[in-house]
Amino acid sequence: MLIRAVVTGDLPTVHQILFPPSHRTPVLVNRLDSQGWSPLHYCVCAANPSVEILDALFLAGADMSLYTHLKHGTPLHCLARTAQEPMNPLQATQQREFVRHLVRELRAPLAAVDEEDETCLHVAAEHGQSADVMLALLACDSRKTVREARNARG
Repeated sequence: MLIRAVVTGDLPTVHQILFPPSHRTPVLVNRLDSQGWSPLHYCVCAANPSVEILDALFLAGADMSLYTHLKHGTPLHCLARTAQEPMNPLQATQQREFVRHLVRELRAPLAAVDEEDETCLHVAAEHGQSADVMLALLACDSRKTVREARNARG
């Protein structure tokens, strides 16, 4: 139910599930589903990723460096691979701000590598579909260290 609310952008339901008024058992926000993804992975790969849902997951304890079940990558790797090219300038701005917020404020690890020693920048450059996401990731690499990292292929 949480993943469905995350994917559809249903913020009230996300809040209701993550922060119930009663003292029932808390939701395991870092639990991977049968596909090996957490709610955070689904959040960053949504058609229109929501900063508000991202923040709710973060406040509920979502691990910004959590890998998928098969170590295909962190949420940043998934975002770099699946983000679509924005349809208009407003979507482009929102996409860039989402990436910056994820990296700068929520401290998603830009230098994390997947099972092939690829950072999210490698993934965005080779497999990504959004130049805006790649440019936003590059802008977050202020020390220019991640862009210099080598993957398993050199």
